[in-house]
Amino acid sequence: MPADRLNDAQHLLLRATLEKVSLIKGREWLSGMRGDAAASIAIALHCLPITTVTLEVDLAMNAVALHALGGDAASALVLSHILRRVPLDHPFARDLALSWLALNLRRVMQMRTKEKAQASQAAEGDRSLHHGDALFMGDRA
Repeated sequence: MPADRLNDAQHLLLRATLEKVSLIKGREWLSGMRGDAAASIAIALHCLPITTVTLEVDLAMNAVALHALGGDAASALVLSHILRRVPLDHPFARDLALSWLALNLRRVMQMRTKEKAQASQAAEGDRSLHHGDALFMGDRA
């Protein structure tokens, strides 16, 4: 939400929620916010079932999204799963859930392509090395 649309009541709600998050949730929230993807996933799963999107739910889902964007496959899968299960009143809700799943699949395919290329380069290097050994051994004779 744009800053100019936040009023005093929303400001107080945000402050109270953040205090509640840091005091009640403690280390798990702190770990999730500091880069622990598993902690962020646990926080988001504890929000289930989600019937309304509260600030706490929004923070949890944003933490998971942050890890998913950072390359964490589990976060992308959990985000897709939760978005698919939450009754969002939006025409693109299903597409939103599928987009996180598709992101994860694209990354898997990119990793496989990269691994195949690296294996091919390693095999080519081995062949060159063995060919060089044969030439070297031939030079001795």
